[in-house]
Amino acid sequence: MGALVDKEPFLDAQRPLRREAGAWSPQSGELEQLRRLLDSAEVRVALYGADRRFRYANRSYCEFVGVPQGELIGRTAREVLGDALYRDLKPLADTALAGSTAQLEQWVDYPGKGRRYVRRVYTPNLHADGRQDGYAVFIHDITEHHLAEAERHASEALKAAVVNGALDGVIAIDTDGRILEFNPAAERIFGHARADVLGRKTCEVIFPADTGTAEVEAIARCLEGGGADLLGHRVEVEAQRADGWRIPVELTVTETTVSGRRLFTASVRDISDRKRLERELIDLAYRDQETGLANRQSLLGILAEARAGGRAVTLLSIDIDRFDNLRNSFGHDFASDALAGLAARLMGAFAGAARLARIADHTLGLLFDPAPDEAVLSVHLARIGALLRRTRAGDGGNVPLSASIGIASTEPGDWATEDLLRDAEIAVAHARSLGGGRAVRFEAGMREQLVWTTRIEHDLCAALMRGDGLSLVYQPIVDLERGALQGFEALLRWTHPERGPVSPVEFIPVAESTGLVVTLGRWVLERACRQLAEWRTLCGPGQPAPFMSVNLSPVQLAEPGLVDDVRRMLDEAGVPARLLKLEVTEGAVMAHAEQGIATLKALRDLGVHIAIDDFGTGYSSLSYLTRLPADSLKVDRSFLQDLHHSAEGEAILRAIITVAHTCGFDVVAEGVETAPVADHLRTLSCDYAQGYFFARPMPAEDAGAWVRRALA
Repeated sequence: MGALVDKEPFLDAQRPLRREAGAWSPQSGELEQLRRLLDSAEVRVALYGADRRFRYANRSYCEFVGVPQGELIGRTAREVLGDALYRDLKPLADTALAGSTAQLEQWVDYPGKGRRYVRRVYTPNLHADGRQDGYAVFIHDITEHHLAEAERHASEALKAAVVNGALDGVIAIDTDGRILEFNPAAERIFGHARADVLGRKTCEVIFPADTGTAEVEAIARCLEGGGADLLGHRVEVEAQRADGWRIPVELTVTETTVSGRRLFTASVRDISDRKRLERELIDLAYRDQETGLANRQSLLGILAEARAGGRAVTLLSIDIDRFDNLRNSFGHDFASDALAGLAARLMGAFAGAARLARIADHTLGLLFDPAPDEAVLSVHLARIGALLRRTRAGDGGNVPLSASIGIASTEPGDWATEDLLRDAEIAVAHARSLGGGRAVRFEAGMREQLVWTTRIEHDLCAALMRGDGLSLVYQPIVDLERGALQGFEALLRWTHPERGPVSPVEFIPVAESTGLVVTLGRWVLERACRQLAEWRTLCGPGQPAPFMSVNLSPVQLAEPGLVDDVRRMLDEAGVPARLLKLEVTEGAVMAHAEQGIATLKALRDLGVHIAIDDFGTGYSSLSYLTRLPADSLKVDRSFLQDLHHSAEGEAILRAIITVAHTCGFDVVAEGVETAPVADHLRTLSCDYAQGYFFARPMPAEDAGAWVRRALA
């Protein structure tokens, strides 16, 4: 409902009806004609007496309120309007009867018309002598006008809310580049008060001409009426705050026409935080956070620039030897300080001559662009070696380091950046395999070897899954004193589907480096136990079955579930634990001495026999030998070379056998290839032997024949 308003009447029809003195007074016929004129008029008018009863209402009024003329005259306003509407309008009637004009705007539901928004004007009906004779009511239907005004006000309110409440700066600009609107967000972004910038040009306030960017020039072209290449597109430009500070902003300009006038609206967003985050992300992406050096990705970019320039370069991949041991022994911080210290020394030594990057956990890349000749490179390598030996940690601790260095060079012209980095790393791996502490130049054969090693890993895994290509062969172990069969050593063989037989020397190290040897070891143990169970069936009452020796790798020995696996396999095969002998090297035990000894003890508690393989080539510590829960020592074949020609070699072998027997171990010599060596070992009281002199490794069928002959 609208408000009750007392104001000057705004229409002639709303002025008080007054009959002036001496004025014309219509006769009955003329009055009827006047009524017909009012009935044909669009104005809606009704006359009330002082008693608030209808005296007259024209046709437009009656049709609008939905009451026939014949039913209206003489009725009170309450009877026609109803109580609710009458209560709203009674104050207007009171005002009119008191001699003043009043009006009210409100929504009213009319029969046949529906809901309409009307303005009612109540005005006194005065005689010529000033005497009041009731009042007149005029009804104006202003629904469309009201809705249009409401829509306009809502639109203006919405625009004001959007502009003033927007998080982005909103700036309205005319074709002269002058600012017409500057919302609160724009004030916050640029530090200018709205009142201070209205009417000023944008180039004076926020887009200084000296920025000289293409985007600012595009803004100028738009404002000058030419070119629309900027309109509707989001662009990034540099703007200036009130304090003179330059900031990056994101800008979108749209054009509109208001009352035939071209205007531009610029939506502006301060993207300083986003740009700072982008810089931080770029720094994270291209810089090593621990050392501050360029990282691997950054080095690839540097290599790409050199390649684009057609230059020949040399890349050194410097991999710190035994860095994990340093970190485990002295802590992460100490190792990081040592690496950072080395990086700082290298940067100082080769400033202006090379670029340094960290390309892996403990590997630095040193790029020489252009590539030095061999003589200069030798000098560089010597300098690097000296720096490694003099490296100190951040706390001043002396950390003499060594490194495996891979060298890869290119020829002038086109070359692949990834290939160069990969070749340097392949050369590093080769240097590491040779014992570390040396530099190796990349050769094409190294890549082929790496490809083959990778192929071995893949195909060996596939062979395990399919169960084909893998097999066991068995080499007899004989009693030297009697020449009788005592047992067999199970040896793994692999026949590659394309390359044929692959030497264990090739695939076992790959299996160990990838952890595949654990699965491979289970496969060997299971089949060896099943084969042992099959040979036991050949033995009659009281006939001893041969034992089975199986090699354990260092990786298997470190597996927590090894003892349970062995127990399960023996139980499933139905084989006594005493017939299984597990061979481990000194190095495998001593790599994790306490854990290794505990595992061997648990295996021995099962009844499994333990043999120390390749004795004499590893630690060979007698103090540890007495602690090892073992039953046998296997003497490495290297001690059998020149056995007849070297008194020193014979003395060492005799001492090993004597110490072993003193500790309660039997001794097995492997690699026996001739009768004189076998005879000599017999004179030295060696217990058992195996080698080509007795038999080569053989399939299970042939080994079964050996068992049958031994039992005959």
